[in-house]
Amino acid sequence: MKRVCLVVLDDVVKDARVLKLKDALAKEYDLKIVGITEAAGENPPGIILARSFWFSQLVKVKNYMKTRTDTAAKGGTANQGFSFMGLIRDLFRHFYFTAGSRAIYKELKKIDSDVYHANDLDVLGPCARVAKAKGAKLVYDSHELYLEMGLFRTDYMQKRYLAMEGRLIKKADKVITVNRFIAEELARRYGVPTPEVIHNYPEPCNSVPPKRGDTTIRVLYQGAYGPGRGLDELVKSAKILPEGYQIYLRGVGAYGKILEQLAQNTGSLDKNVFFLQPLPPNELIEKATFADVGITFNIPYCLNNYFASPNKVFEYLSAGLAVISNKIPFLEEVIGGRSGVLIDEVTTQSVAGAIVQFTSSNIMNYRVAAYESSKKYVWEKEKLLGVYRSLFG
Repeated sequence: MKRVCLVVLDDVVKDARVLKLKDALAKEYDLKIVGITEAAGENPPGIILARSFWFSQLVKVKNYMKTRTDTAAKGGTANQGFSFMGLIRDLFRHFYFTAGSRAIYKELKKIDSDVYHANDLDVLGPCARVAKAKGAKLVYDSHELYLEMGLFRTDYMQKRYLAMEGRLIKKADKVITVNRFIAEELARRYGVPTPEVIHNYPEPCNSVPPKRGDTTIRVLYQGAYGPGRGLDELVKSAKILPEGYQIYLRGVGAYGKILEQLAQNTGSLDKNVFFLQPLPPNELIEKATFADVGITFNIPYCLNNYFASPNKVFEYLSAGLAVISNKIPFLEEVIGGRSGVLIDEVTTQSVAGAIVQFTSSNIMNYRVAAYESSKKYVWEKEKLLGVYRSLFG
């Protein structure tokens, strides 16, 4: 049996794509996973955690910085030329990636595998080194346009990492990504063949929209709390919504406290804005079916957001929820007009205007259409296995 090593510099216990890769590949390959986790206790079964004292300290600093940034920020920005604080931030990120890469590499050297599967750019370097040393195959799985998320604020660091990705992507035996827009951009940017697209759709779901017991329209956001996601506008929209509309938010992140305070200040908290406890990924679809409409906004302040295909959209569709989003290319193709409403600009007024387009008389038409469309958007396990089989064909 061929051996596969999945590698991620992220909380492997919470990374939905990595967990789906694991379940799909484990049936045909001898599988190992190398990553990190913030969960307490022993290693999860089958997962090797990359441990390093210095890296663990940098993780703590990164989480502290993210909390402070979320608490202060109102929106995201891409790289912005040169600034002293931007340079300090960039140097920290560089040290963080370097320390993480070394911790991952230390573990990978101990593992003999036929394939090293790098989930995103931050582990592509150590995977490429080990694959070359051991004569193994290298798969680069670009979950997003990693360097277009505003990670680096100075042109120097941005160009340095772009050059690194351009060099390493050519070493991969297979490159895969999550939608055709990112695939086309990677091919154009680095002069490589267009990557294979394996969409990050959810597992098939048997939930169906429940029959309505009242006329209330329930709107749900679930995902990470943070600035630049249209959540301020969503919470503020509650104040101008008519009776019969409720907003629910289920997420994680320090920015949730800011949103709760905003709802408190506008008099909406526990009146028509409610905050729910977070859930593990495998429960999100089932527990979303109480709602009628799912919310996702990808403010296109960077190319990664503009080309995004957010996971939560497909979770909403699988739960039979209509969707409200802003217009970005991928969602214009998926949502159209039958499964939800797309808005040009995310403002308090436009969000409220989109919400009130759903009424007790038309919501089930939208929900049934959403659920029916979800049958097209299921995890592409066989396509993934086909890519792997071609490695050894």
